[in-house]
Amino acid sequence: MSSTSGWKLLALMLLIPFEVMWSGFVLVKLWAWFIVTTFGVGPLRIPQALGLSLVVHFMTSSSSDAKEKRGFGEAAALSIVAPLFALFFGWIYHLFL
Repeated sequence: MSSTSGWKLLALMLLIPFEVMWSGFVLVKLWAWFIVTTFGVGPLRIPQALGLSLVVHFMTSSSSDAKEKRGFGEAAALSIVAPLFALFFGWIYHLFL
């Protein structure tokens, strides 16, 4: 394994827990804004949101070529930016409820 690969692996190992917690936080907020108010169900806690996210990801994921061709930097950026956009637009949408 080259030195560069080792650093990428280490960076990935450090990024994964942050990305998981960030996605869980975003799902908790979106759930509170849209599901709780619309359907009258209880709010989620972060562990519940992470479990729900795993189930949905398991049921909807596919191994497309586009995912496999992403570089490390692009994949890392998307793991932070995609939930940020969801949170931002969700916040805007919930203002109209």
